[in-house]
Amino acid sequence: MEAALSIFKLSFLLSLLSGGSDFIDSRSQPGQVGTIPPSCIRVECPSYELVYAGNGYEIHRYNATVWISTEPIQGSSLNEASGTGWNELSDYMSGNNEYHQRIERILPYITQVSQNLSTFMVSFFVPKEYQPDPPPPVNNLHVQRWDPTYAAVKQFGGYVADHTIGNKVAELEASLQGTVWAKAIEKSRETGSNWAYTVAQFSWPFQWDRRVNEIWFPFEMDDEEIVNIVTQ
Repeated sequence: MEAALSIFKLSFLLSLLSGGSDFIDSRSQPGQVGTIPPSCIRVECPSYELVYAGNGYEIHRYNATVWISTEPIQGSSLNEASGTGWNELSDYMSGNNEYHQRIERILPYITQVSQNLSTFMVSFFVPKEYQPDPPPPVNNLHVQRWDPTYAAVKQFGGYVADHTIGNKVAELEASLQGTVWAKAIEKSRETGSNWAYTVAQFSWPFQWDRRVNEIWFPFEMDDEEIVNIVTQ
């Protein structure tokens, strides 16, 4: 039994390290909370492995990704910052970059929120075709490269709004309370991360129905430690 478990742990670890597909979330009922967003069935989205499914949350391991991002936007409104960032990034995608290259807009677009809730950074996911060498921006944008990272994720529908986003964040925090994931998230925030959480929007601004959004709490944890947790 111990030998079989050791083999399983090794297989799982190798899958994480290699980005293998054995543990990729393959659910395919669009529009329902806890499923793949409909947009990700039609177009590219950041790929991830579903590491753990909890009560009201999931733990994802995202592969390395490249984003085009705004400079930090100061303010008190996530909606206003997201709108400002959307306009700046749309200009870049329309060809206002060093290569004068038009780039297809794909989802999600994300807004990172600082721990003091007064600074935001908005980013577009770069299509995989351009991930190795995205066209350099010519305005106040920059390329943001993410190493493989873990995140606790909560999915919800409707529009993202300033007056409700705090409740969604609180719901995810409550779901994680007392878990090893909560401890890892707290430790990551204490050891250098400026961002408290990320809001990922998987629907276009003028899409009225079947909207899907996610709250991400990124954190750092050793792959082998993850394996030990999920295979206990």
